[in-house]
Amino acid sequence: MGYFLFLGCGKNQSEQDVSSHIPVLKQKKPLLKAKVKELLEAQKEEFNEIKVKAESGDAEAQFQLAKMYGEGRGVGKGFDEFTVWIRKSAEQKNPKAQFQLALKLRKGIGAPKYENELGDLIEASKVGLRKLAEDGDAEAQVSLGVIYTEGFGVEQDYREALKWISKASEKGNHRAQTSLGMMYARGQGVRQDHEEAIKWYRKAAEQGSPMAQYTLGGMYAKGHGAEQSFQEAAKWWRKAAEQNLPFAHYSLGVMYLTGQGVEKDHKTAYDYIAAAAEQGLPVAQYQLASMYSKGVGVKESDEEAVRWLNAAAKNGFEQAKEQLNNIKRQKGSK
Repeated sequence: MGYFLFLGCGKNQSEQDVSSHIPVLKQKKPLLKAKVKELLEAQKEEFNEIKVKAESGDAEAQFQLAKMYGEGRGVGKGFDEFTVWIRKSAEQKNPKAQFQLALKLRKGIGAPKYENELGDLIEASKVGLRKLAEDGDAEAQVSLGVIYTEGFGVEQDYREALKWISKASEKGNHRAQTSLGMMYARGQGVRQDHEEAIKWYRKAAEQGSPMAQYTLGGMYAKGHGAEQSFQEAAKWWRKAAEQNLPFAHYSLGVMYLTGQGVEKDHKTAYDYIAAAAEQGLPVAQYQLASMYSKGVGVKESDEEAVRWLNAAAKNGFEQAKEQLNNIKRQKGSK
């Protein structure tokens, strides 16, 4: 086709440099589909159990069910279902649900039932969350931390946010630990400290948090807070990819594409990047189009290349839009 600018895969595999001074991981190819299938089955079982409780009127279960619909965990993502269940929980005065509903309405997602619903939800959730947080509810402590981090109905206060997020982190809440790592990495409410950031990312990552695993891998890839190690980055990105995190699929795919920290393998690169693209990650869709265009890791296909370019463009990826325009201009000049 010749229309694409490649992200590190402009040559055929036989033409690529096969040696590298970077140490590499020599591991078997990942059993992506099998591991993802196992994870999805476990999530579906959890979803079914929570749904039974939610349908019986349990406000906390309704809140958890809404989160599962919102995240697409154990069930296909469904905004309408999320709204139904988060409202059911909020109407039972669950402050965590009131807060999440307020967040969505504040972002313009969904419509309030009455004129001042957003303001009422903010005030109710602040009071309820503080009470739960003071009673030791880690999830409420995290939400209260978000309120102060974002200045959501209060004056922005990173130190107050740090206080509540630290409390939840000490209780072992992986969401809080990931947030605390980010606060140390960014210097929010505390002196910037990448080593301390890695400490908290690692705690959350070892509990299985895919976002923490991905972020920890990024710290190793950049050499922030630890000696730069692409091997360590690949290790943690692989763990996150096994939990179906699209950014991790994509990052690993690029590593296999370039041979950075792993043995270069274009077929494995294709598998990872395709997994991210199928989950709607625009940069992965654009890269996948490039791979189809030149037959890198997959049989060359102009039709598939254009299909994935269109997908990336539809998701707002500007380079994909430019490539499609270039294709139209070149076709029009013939």
